[in-house]
Amino acid sequence: MERLKRRQFTAEFKLEAATYVLDQGMSFAEVGKRLGVLPKLVRDWVVKYEKGELVAGAPKLRVTPEQMELSQLRQEVQRLRMERDILKNRPRGFPRPYA
Repeated sequence: MERLKRRQFTAEFKLEAATYVLDQGMSFAEVGKRLGVLPKLVRDWVVKYEKGELVAGAPKLRVTPEQMELSQLRQEVQRLRMERDILKNRPRGFPRPYA
């Protein structure tokens, strides 16, 4: 059986769904049925809109410089751990590598 791909909705689509609920007074179920999405998704979009987190044209991912540096440091730590594990598991009789 083939798995369905997860659908992705644009910020404009989510914003439109939220305005149906807030401006026109439609229920989550009505909007969901009209747009072909689950009512829970519509409710989540309305909550995000009310918090100010749902903005049309906003980029999907905003990475701060601190997050970028943290990601790079995590990758380096992972690489160093792998190297350490390789050196720990060297066969007996092999000389230790000198740096």
